[in-house]
Amino acid sequence: MKTLLLCIVSALAVASSWADPVHPVTATGSNAIARLKADGQFDSLQAAITAARYGAKADAASGDVFAANPSHGFSSRFSPTGLRLTARTGDGTNAVRYTSEWRLEAVGYGDA
Repeated sequence: MKTLLLCIVSALAVASSWADPVHPVTATGSNAIARLKADGQFDSLQAAITAARYGAKADAASGDVFAANPSHGFSSRFSPTGLRLTARTGDGTNAVRYTSEWRLEAVGYGDA
C-alpha cells in the first residue's frame, strides 16, 4: 500500500493544483507526502486510494460485480447466477486459496 501511495503521490505532484504549469514542482516520496499534507490534500488523496482498492467494481461485459479486501485476502464476485467468495492465506508459492460458491436457484416467496 505504501509503495502504491508513493507512486500515485509522485505522479500527482506534477499534475496537482500547486504545480506551476510553467515551472512545475516535482516531489517524490516523503517530500511529496509532506507537500500534500501542507496543502491539505493528503487526506482526500488517501481516501480516494482506499476507496479505489476496496470499492466494488462492475464488469460491464459480464454483468458481474467484484469487491476485494486485499489487506485480509478476501474477494467476492456477484454474478447473475450467484456469489463466489475467495479467501487467500499466505503469500507467493505458499499461498492457499479457499473458495465458496453460492448459486441462485429461485427468487420470490412460496409459489411466486
